[in-house]
Amino acid sequence: MERKKEIFIEILRLLACILVILYHSRYQIYEFISGGGKVSILGNYCLNACFVIGRLAVPLFFIISGYFSFPIKDNTFTFFKKRLTRIIYPLIIWLVIYTLCFSSPKSMIYDLAHATQAPHLWYLYALIGITLLIPMGSSFISNATKQELQLYILIWSLTLIFNGNFFDEFLTFKTDHNGMLFTNPITALISFYGYFGYILVGAYLRRFEVGKLFPIILMCSGCILVLILLAFGISMDKIIAYCSISNLFISVSIFILTKRLFEKLTINVFTTDYYSIFYR
Repeated sequence: MERKKEIFIEILRLLACILVILYHSRYQIYEFISGGGKVSILGNYCLNACFVIGRLAVPLFFIISGYFSFPIKDNTFTFFKKRLTRIIYPLIIWLVIYTLCFSSPKSMIYDLAHATQAPHLWYLYALIGITLLIPMGSSFISNATKQELQLYILIWSLTLIFNGNFFDEFLTFKTDHNGMLFTNPITALISFYGYFGYILVGAYLRRFEVGKLFPIILMCSGCILVLILLAFGISMDKIIAYCSISNLFISVSIFILTKRLFEKLTINVFTTDYYSIFYR
């Protein structure tokens, strides 16, 4: 079956992959620049830059996934069979490989059950959870008005502000009695918290257009917010966390700007009806 593939998505995927590599190899880059000794101020800036821009990769991947996730045309079980098998089988294989290679015989069963030797595969766990939610929201997300989606994205955005990254003690998600008792009003939004909001953003950007200046305003707002939070002594790890309002602003602006630059470029490809992780 022949279909058109949007070039801007391929560019975003490539960019996100490069950002992941930069993020996880930043210390090796630092060692290479320094030669094992002291590094210049410029080298320190390069190390920090790799950390900051590398954190944009995960939101970009989730936005791309949301861009292609709706509507679901198969029934739920067929959808799960096509999507989850592409995630779970490789996950199990690599969990076994890492456990066999790095665990002692005594702790092997425990390490396998708790994925002790493969914490870096966390993204696949998150993707499984998101995949389970997609069929539940498919009908609403595919038919919701622009204002309805904006409302839910706004509510989710609030959770990125009050999740403990910026305010340690003031109005953050806190529970008591093993998570069953909400201890402040913000905790009422805890059901909205997580990566699924990026899926909503991707679906929104596929269905609706935004203003011409919107991505520029969003990018500037994100960068200014980073500088303000740094001035207040908040660590960069929290400022640019995957679920943070500053990361949301910057990653969404990158997605929109890339789409506008390359959306008219397409290529014809031959494909089957089988799902990939990010494409149908």
